[in-house]
Amino acid sequence: MKTVKRSLMILLAAVLLLLGLTSCKNVAVGLVESSTNKSVSMRFASLKGTREYSLYVRSGDTLHYTAKLGSGTATVYIMQDGYKEELFTLSGGEDVDDELSGLDYGTVYVIIETEGTCKKGNFKFKLE
Repeated sequence: MKTVKRSLMILLAAVLLLLGLTSCKNVAVGLVESSTNKSVSMRFASLKGTREYSLYVRSGDTLHYTAKLGSGTATVYIMQDGYKEELFTLSGGEDVDDELSGLDYGTVYVIIETEGTCKKGNFKFKLE
C-alpha cells in the first residue's frame, strides 16, 4: 500500500512540475466569442495571448470594426494571401471605430495579439 501511495505522489508531483514548466500561451477570463464567415465579436474580462478569426471577403466588401479596451495594449492585424499587416493598436482607455475597404476576394484573418494582460476588452468586426 505504501508503494502505491508513494507512486501516486511521485506521479502527481511530476504532473504538477510539468504543468508548472509549460507556459500558457493564451489565458482568458470571461471570454465570450461569436464568429461567422462575415462577422466576429469578442469581449473579455481579461485576456493574455493571441486570438485568430477568419472572415470570407466577397467582391466589394468593406470591413467595419470597433474596439474598446479598459487596460493593457492589444494590436490587431489582418492577414490575407500570406501578408500580415497591422490594422490598429489599442491601449487602455482607448477605442476605435473605423472601416477598411479594398480587401481581396477570399479569406482574411483577423489576429488580435496582446502585450501582457489586457482587461475589459470588446472587439467587433463585420464585413458588409
